[in-house]
Amino acid sequence: MSTYSLPLIYINGQEHNGLSTLDRGLAYGDGLFETMLVVDGLVPLLSYHHKRLLRGLSYLGIELDSDRLVSDVNALLDIAKSTREKHLILKLTVTRGVGGRGYQVDSTATATLILQLFSANIDLSKHNGVSVHICKESLFPVSWAGLKTLNQLPYVLAAKERQGSAFDEGLLLNSQGDLIEATARNVFIVKDEQLLTPSLNESGVAGAQRQFIIESVAGQLGLHIAEQKIKFEECWNADEIFLTNSITGIWPVTHCEYKQQDYTWDVGPITRSLQAMCHSAFFEE
Repeated sequence: MSTYSLPLIYINGQEHNGLSTLDRGLAYGDGLFETMLVVDGLVPLLSYHHKRLLRGLSYLGIELDSDRLVSDVNALLDIAKSTREKHLILKLTVTRGVGGRGYQVDSTATATLILQLFSANIDLSKHNGVSVHICKESLFPVSWAGLKTLNQLPYVLAAKERQGSAFDEGLLLNSQGDLIEATARNVFIVKDEQLLTPSLNESGVAGAQRQFIIESVAGQLGLHIAEQKIKFEECWNADEIFLTNSITGIWPVTHCEYKQQDYTWDVGPITRSLQAMCHSAFFEE
């Protein structure tokens, strides 16, 4: 059996074949990416990642051969099975490819497909509660709201704010003070036994775990769910708050610091029920 050292990087189906400095993903952020949890060689939320990727490719007008996509992903998943590590991370990046200098799209550009396989170090203790702060960085309306493009500088700057602090995450607002998401996670609040999550029609990334809860899990638990505008101040009166991410699962928010005041929440029954449904296939040993 072959042995592999992680991380593995494949570009257009070849290991370490190099990326052109003229690639539009590098030059302009002209592309998309998906970061997926691999459990025992399988991606539990693969269909949700695939749907979002296809929406993004269609919106950006990037053509990627579906057979090539499937075969390259399957090749990496076969390698994942051979590593005998239960949890891995597969990052898939698609760029428009090499298209010369300048913003104008070159119609002859061929998409670049980059696959990276990493070890996963998931801190399960955060499933019992995390501390967050409010980011100074804010989000603004974009036409590609909901998609996961390579234009992620606001999130990089927001995440940088908590370096050296004890916070586990940061909450992002828009310029009107509406809650949108966290730096690497979507946010839900529970109020009066209803499940609410911010509308992402103007900004934010619609995560795969978020969609799984909205489209499948909430209904199975008999929960009413609404995507709507949520004013930041509504958080203080929430019964429960939690964050979702397809790699790390559901993090209950138990503490938030805002303007030198501390706010706290319990890990409530709805959060625990959602964790039981969403984590059963992911994190059980």
